[in-house]
Amino acid sequence: MPITPNEALYGFAAPALVAAAIFWIAQRFLSAEARERWPAALAIAAGFTISYALLQLGPWSPTSHWHWTPYALFLTALIGPVAAANGITLVERVLLYFAAVWIAAWFIVPTYADLEPSRTVHLIVWPLWMLAIAVPLDGLSRRMNGPWLPAIVTISLAAGMVVILLSGNAKLMQILGMGFAAMVGVTLVSLLSKEKPALLGAALPVTLLSGGYLLDARVQSFSEIPLICYLLPTLAPALLWIGLWKPLAERPGFSGVLLRTLLPIIACIVAVAVAIWTERDSFNEY
Repeated sequence: MPITPNEALYGFAAPALVAAAIFWIAQRFLSAEARERWPAALAIAAGFTISYALLQLGPWSPTSHWHWTPYALFLTALIGPVAAANGITLVERVLLYFAAVWIAAWFIVPTYADLEPSRTVHLIVWPLWMLAIAVPLDGLSRRMNGPWLPAIVTISLAAGMVVILLSGNAKLMQILGMGFAAMVGVTLVSLLSKEKPALLGAALPVTLLSGGYLLDARVQSFSEIPLICYLLPTLAPALLWIGLWKPLAERPGFSGVLLRTLLPIIACIVAVAVAIWTERDSFNEY
């Protein structure tokens, strides 16, 4: 599936540049408290929406489930930073997260009559799955400053794109690709502020793009790619918690960074490798 110049410009360059600009501006001109939790969420939502508009992916008055993506993304980009405010307890944060992802699920989950599992099952499982990803990611965003967490999230989105591409769902790959491009912009700018939390407040929008659409792609795929290939990229960033284990966390230098990030990268490689192996016969058709 060749990529046109317009798709490269509007689907990658534009969201990356817009996200980088919004992230940089927000980190410097918002109040001291707001600049810790709003920049990444705003940047991801803005980068994605600009790309969605430039590519004219769908109407702004939704007629299909995936047309609700920009609205769902802005909802999560609003709730995420609000839930990250000082004084919000973990229980309150989880309840806010669940409310946001359930509302998103109501609009994003397909309404096909032959949807398997049923829409009712999706409206139960999908929000719980999103919550299981977003809460650990939020915890990591509070402990990890600088570019490492954004970089791992970006790698996981790239792995998810490859899996979806191999599954044959070009539209969902494009949606995830715009999120990937926005995360590239956030990651690059976070290199300039290594002592600041880069993804605080952004766990929900990242989870919507990663966990939400990878699970959606699995349900809508006729490919034989196993479920684990869709799960591993989404779960990969959470493996950074192992890197916070004291013996690894205290290891200095590049070797310490490598050991702390090795497991998430391996998870992404395994997901892509298994997907490629599963679809190996289809390559012979071209």
